[in-house]
Amino acid sequence: MFPNRKFPLFRFSTSYRFFSNSSCRTQRTLKKSIYFSGISLHNGKQVNLSIHPSTHVNNSTGILFQTPNGMIPASYENVSSTNFCTTLCGFKTSNEAGSLSNIYFVHTVEHLLAAFYICNIQNAIVEIDGEELPILDGSSQPYCDAFEGNVAPIQNNKALKTLKILKPIKVQSGDSHATFFPNNVENENDNTNNNISSRGGSSGTLSISVDVDFEPFSLPRDQIEVNDLEFLKEISSARTFTFEHVISKLKEDGLIKGGSMENAIVYDKNGIPLNKEPLRFENEFSRHKILDCIGDLSLLGNDRKSIDKIDGRYVVYKPGHTINNKMVNKLMKILEEEEQELIENRSVVIV
Repeated sequence: MFPNRKFPLFRFSTSYRFFSNSSCRTQRTLKKSIYFSGISLHNGKQVNLSIHPSTHVNNSTGILFQTPNGMIPASYENVSSTNFCTTLCGFKTSNEAGSLSNIYFVHTVEHLLAAFYICNIQNAIVEIDGEELPILDGSSQPYCDAFEGNVAPIQNNKALKTLKILKPIKVQSGDSHATFFPNNVENENDNTNNNISSRGGSSGTLSISVDVDFEPFSLPRDQIEVNDLEFLKEISSARTFTFEHVISKLKEDGLIKGGSMENAIVYDKNGIPLNKEPLRFENEFSRHKILDCIGDLSLLGNDRKSIDKIDGRYVVYKPGHTINNKMVNKLMKILEEEEQELIENRSVVIV
């Protein structure tokens, strides 16, 4: 795939069977707290991160980010920006009238959220002493490694809630477009992606199919599809990436202040990685796009509707945080409208 150059495949050592999505039907949390420290990608600050078991009486709290200014639930409703990362925001009110006095943020949450989804963890308290999560190695692997052997069902054995896709649902953002298909359904007439067939996936699973087009940046156009039974092995270790010729502009815009070749792949003008460490996969850039999709899609649900898993096939051309967020918002809008109007022939349903 990369001209005149071969790269060894990355060998992932974490136990696959431990995190199998089919092995647990109840919500889970951590057994004990884990700790990380590192630099954040965009603001370049050193940050400390602690991930604790859910402390609720029955452990069922969802994923909560505890920032220095307040708590932010991990929900699509709290997404405030999708510019180069996914940002969540919270706010405090100053009086009984409800006027806002303090808005606070947590940036670059997608890699940790992806790790929670991949490792089947629905409840945790994420404590951070800054406004952005550490980038670590640029993937979800450090989180997944730390979760191994450290996960248990919550005390009340609350069953997992799955959003099941029953009809194709489409969104578009600029030249990016995406469709969520039902599983086990042939969708030959779909034109979302002419290079990836719209075949059905396995019932009960989330499959993500991406068509990543960076040909103007000298990377080959690449299509790959992976389902959630393979996320740990095939996706969790894929690192974030950028291009050498855009780094100066990104820094001028106040971004990637903490970026380096230790936490991101940097491609030159010919599409060749400049890092000393070899690629973990030849198409690592495409696999990382799937990782971002997992994290963004995991924000489905809110304090009124718990959604832990997705049963469907997500097909996206030019994937990114913005198109992912648009899809999540449309899914939730359709779900709520159909429930309110008591529609029988549903497009989505929680099971």
